[in-house]
Amino acid sequence: MNHPGISVLVNTRNEEDNLRACLESLGRASQIVVVDMESEDRTVEIARGFTEDIYSHPKLGYADPARAFALSKATCDWVLIVDADEIVTPPLWDELERLASENAIDVALVPFRTWMFGRRLNGGGWGPGQETHPRFFRRAVNIISDRVHMMFDVPSTARVYPVSAKDAVIEHFNYYDLFHFIDKFNRYTTIEAMNAFEGKKEGFPSFRSALFKAIKEFTRRYVIKKGYRDGGEGFLLAFLMSAYYLSAWQKERQMRSLGKTEYRSAIKSVYDREKRKASGLTGLNDQELP
Repeated sequence: MNHPGISVLVNTRNEEDNLRACLESLGRASQIVVVDMESEDRTVEIARGFTEDIYSHPKLGYADPARAFALSKATCDWVLIVDADEIVTPPLWDELERLASENAIDVALVPFRTWMFGRRLNGGGWGPGQETHPRFFRRAVNIISDRVHMMFDVPSTARVYPVSAKDAVIEHFNYYDLFHFIDKFNRYTTIEAMNAFEGKKEGFPSFRSALFKAIKEFTRRYVIKKGYRDGGEGFLLAFLMSAYYLSAWQKERQMRSLGKTEYRSAIKSVYDREKRKASGLTGLNDQELP
């Protein structure tokens, strides 16, 4: 089947454990663009075995701006976005090549099969038929945003097609365990708070609004999206995803009260003062207290 060519964009940061399998699944791509964010392992070395289109991008803690940069390096008419911990199945390649050849759409919603904590999920927004993303699109229709967790901005006029062929999915091998989840949870909530503090996105005006969003998210994940199908892991994931909003709100609140980067040192000053009081040293050298 002849098609106008597909550029695949892969953003990386210390992905030596995942990247080879990902790139091996991209053998039908016309171009593979790897944009690496200052990896400290063998990521770039592995990438060189599959493509010459390898670029460096500053490490920001999240991939969205690097995706926009990767798009600027694409040369084909069609673009597919893939993360290093994802695999493109052969049936999905069949569908994407067909869609590119027929040239009758602008954006395709690609289904995902997601794995977390060592198992494939059945609910919570990650189950079969529950998770799709606009990962395949015509390059002329730029849908990539550089804002954190606002990766895609699909125009209302775009012709959108939901992929539904059997096994035409991206297999996403996500968090290994809770340690892995919490590490990214902490990093992303900090970025969310900083973006809200800097006015790059809307934050939460009050604890009540953040709590309402958290309760709504838990209900959506665990009840509506049937996270209970995944047992204890389903409950834990729904709880953590709801706690995400409360954590981001608290971090933003501390930044606004004590400064974006200095809130920890400001709190340390309070603790130092209180430690002196608790030790009975108050008044000895009050002028030295923070």
